[in-house]
Amino acid sequence: MVLHGPGTGPEGFHGLRERAMRKARRPARGGSQEAYPDAFLDVRRAAMLARRPDGDTSRVDTAQRRFLRAGNLKLETPLVREMYGETFRVP
Repeated sequence: MVLHGPGTGPEGFHGLRERAMRKARRPARGGSQEAYPDAFLDVRRAAMLARRPDGDTSRVDTAQRRFLRAGNLKLETPLVREMYGETFRVP
């Protein structure tokens, strides 16, 4: 919501959500717990690059996907990620 806003257009949060739901079913609709967030991150990254083709998508590529790939869907702490050569930790 912060980066994309609440809009229903192709780059608004609700528009991204709709696109992601076309790619993968949500768990509430019988989809896998990992597939929907992965689809959402795909469409989010594409929207970021559509807005700024030379933009930085590392927050999606390395930070958010890291938790998904690690299976930490509940975002249990500690959360540790590295970005721009720095380590960030949520205790």
